[in-house]
Amino acid sequence: MLAKGFVLSKDALKRARSFDDRHQLLSTASARVASLDRRFGLSDKFSAGDDAHAQVQVEAPPAHAHASREPDGHHKNKAL
Repeated sequence: MLAKGFVLSKDALKRARSFDDRHQLLSTASARVASLDRRFGLSDKFSAGDDAHAQVQVEAPPAHAHASREPDGHHKNKAL
């Protein structure tokens, strides 16, 4: 059963590659993305965003640290 599925998926991959070779979809899409990247500088912007995110992660306190909690982890009773 698994071997039959492998043969079917191998055949589907071969057909998809043949279709792409005829219609040049992958190369056209890659060229379009490269063109947009050059035009808008998206790679640089994403890199800057990743750097900024990494810096914030280093400086940020742990997500579980809350100002309204006592040092032992219990919430302060605000009614008193």
